[in-house]
Amino acid sequence: MERIIQPLKLDSLQPDYQWIEIPNRAVGYNLKNGSPGPSTNTDVSWKLGGGGYISTVGDLSDYAAAIINGKLLQRETWSLVSTVKATSDGKPTPLGLGFFVDGTGPQLRLAHDGSQEKSKTRLVIYPMQRSGVVVMSNSENVNPGEFTTAVFGALSQTK
Repeated sequence: MERIIQPLKLDSLQPDYQWIEIPNRAVGYNLKNGSPGPSTNTDVSWKLGGGGYISTVGDLSDYAAAIINGKLLQRETWSLVSTVKATSDGKPTPLGLGFFVDGTGPQLRLAHDGSQEKSKTRLVIYPMQRSGVVVMSNSENVNPGEFTTAVFGALSQTK
């Protein structure tokens, strides 16, 4: 909280405790027998180290902007985030620290997906191009990657 949520004023970012009444909380949906219906209201607090949070698209976009604008990460941390790691036996992975990493230089892309009962989310940042897209859905059956790919495709056609 003290290093990310408070400094960036991400007021909506909080643990998704189903037992706490949150005004205007979106209802999550999934498919049941081929028809949409409300998702279960499962306790996801067990995953708070790497997920289990809720937010608004505005706050998640502010988080992405803070990364793009250099307000969140120090130079050493940026290197850890944007450099792919290898397994203990030396095999490369697509992962940096907290993000999937693809490309280099101006084409460097950082991405992170999230999913749990009620939602799917994707954040994609092209930090050297100073652009990013956040997609949040209250459906378990959506592929947010299709939307981020379409948005970046449309943006590249306008340049």
